[in-house]
Amino acid sequence: MRSDYPTFQVGNTRIIIMENFEALGRYVTAKEQAEKFLRDRSSRLSEAKRLVEQSMGSISGVTFAYDFDPSLILDAVNKAAEAHQGMMAAVDEANRQAEQCNKPKLKIEKPYGWK
Repeated sequence: MRSDYPTFQVGNTRIIIMENFEALGRYVTAKEQAEKFLRDRSSRLSEAKRLVEQSMGSISGVTFAYDFDPSLILDAVNKAAEAHQGMMAAVDEANRQAEQCNKPKLKIEKPYGWK
């Protein structure tokens, strides 16, 4: 057993606190940040998908086509990429703290078919 665990005495009982609360606090904070970035990334990707779908129109037999502004789509994708980078940094921090406070590491998986 490590000698640097905080301890205190209650009567004849010696209580040893084996939880690293500082690491636990950093873990919880980083995990919450990762979740926030994930929600933001999902929202931005949904916006990009909506913009792409709005731009797709068929002109077969019809005399109009939808206008296409790629800058709106690129902006949504760029913001999703920024959120992804923030999420990955938060996951890395949570995983560094996980080892110190006996919490499970967060996992990042690739979608099916991605290499």
